[in-house]
Amino acid sequence: MKTTVYKGIFGMKFLMAILVVIIHTTDWGLGGLTNVAVPYFFLVSGFLLFRKIRGLALPGQKSAILKWTWRAALMYLVWTLIYMPFTIYGMCMDHLTLRQALLQFIRNFIIVGHNYLSWPLWYLLSLVWCGVLIYLMKSAKIPLWLMFLLSAAAYVAVRESGVMDSLFWQRFIHDDEALIPFGMLYVTAGGLLEGFEVSQRWDSLPKWMLPTLCIVIAVASFFLLRVSNWFLLPLAVALFILSVTVNPASVPVKAMEPLGYSSKIIYLTHMIFAGVLTIFLPDLGAPKTFAAVLLASCLLSLALIGVRRHFKA
Repeated sequence: MKTTVYKGIFGMKFLMAILVVIIHTTDWGLGGLTNVAVPYFFLVSGFLLFRKIRGLALPGQKSAILKWTWRAALMYLVWTLIYMPFTIYGMCMDHLTLRQALLQFIRNFIIVGHNYLSWPLWYLLSLVWCGVLIYLMKSAKIPLWLMFLLSAAAYVAVRESGVMDSLFWQRFIHDDEALIPFGMLYVTAGGLLEGFEVSQRWDSLPKWMLPTLCIVIAVASFFLLRVSNWFLLPLAVALFILSVTVNPASVPVKAMEPLGYSSKIIYLTHMIFAGVLTIFLPDLGAPKTFAAVLLASCLLSLALIGVRRHFKA
């Protein structure tokens, strides 16, 4: 198993976390660039998961996948509880009865992945469902390339069939993204990238070639085919490959690792600050809200990094 630490991933995850803050505090689309943030996180998760199980026998792989899934589920549960005050506030604002609130919460917890002002948590729920599906597919001895094709087919079927516009979807699924096939598409793509990297075929190619090819495909699909949903995959892959191939030996891991940890804190906590501002200062404006939320979440991450280092010492 490879033990390389990809320092570029730490830096790119930090940039992607900032894009997520932009998504949730402004209406700055940045030409669709903001939408690549969550796909990138899924690619990293898939890459690291399949890197962890590479070389293990099937029982060992299934055990590792199960542990990965339980960890994601525990994080999802904990952060759902942390965001519960916003959930209750939103239900009160909607004047829901106790029965309506309970049913809505159950639906959102199992299917949607978020409640009022807890939008980032759908990523964690998607990881849980991805873990379950990958575990079942591994048990059925389905190869990774077929997992990816099945995920892509499911995503195309949901996105392009019009089912998301149906009354059933709007009432019971109530989400503008196909949470499970979306996550599976990028997690399995990350697994394929891990296999391609481990095969060391990357080493035989110029480092600029793969990212450039992916960016060309992304630009072509966006500007020529006008299908913005599909330019995300090659663009996310391009950024991922770039973050893996840019791995300077002169930069110590200890200098980059805090960025990776900070990205998690910013991603998971920024909506707490954004939620408070949304409720108490709704007219603050996008630029000020973005700046305040990013500053607060960065300062929190610095404080937690300091606490983490203290207990590790």
